[in-house]
Amino acid sequence: MQGLGSAATYIGALLYMMKCARESGLPETEQTHGMVSSLWVVADCVGGVVGSAAGGVAFDTIGFEW
Repeated sequence: MQGLGSAATYIGALLYMMKCARESGLPETEQTHGMVSSLWVVADCVGGVVGSAAGGVAFDTIGFEW
């Protein structure tokens, strides 16, 4: 279930970013698709790093019991 939810979220976000790129007037080229996809992957990876780091800091400061 978690995998299906993640896949739906990822695909939905990527398609929405592609739609926004089209609506903003960017050309429909492979370069545009590659740049949007790259930005999406970088944002996903940064979110994973920041989320893990923030979770570790929260665990160290607040603790699991809270």
